Amino acid sequence: MIKIDFGLSIKYLYLKLSLCLYYKDFVESISIIGTIMDKDDRWIVEHFSEFVTKYAGKYIAVVNQELVAIGDSGSEVEAKARKINPQEIPSILRVPREEDMACLL
Repeated sequence: MIKIDFGLSIKYLYLKLSLCLYYKDFVESISIIGTIMDKDDRWIVEHFSEFVTKYAGKYIAVVNQELVAIGDSGSEVEAKARKINPQEIPSILRVPREEDMACLL
């Protein structure tokens, strides 16, 4: 999996580019990039609507298919996740708010 500085995964970038898609279309389109996603990224996709409902506007960190940290910044949740499991690289995502996913025309 490709990682960007400060621990944000490529999944975060893909989600930012896909904000104007309906959730169903998003899940269907994810199969195109499924080969570059690791198990944590696929787990995030499977739980994406739950995250939007519970953690909109927050950052989350996932390690070994488990939500390990929630916070207000990517660096905050990365630090928490690495403290819990220092051997693993967490997948970090800013969970969009529902209004973030509405296309502005």
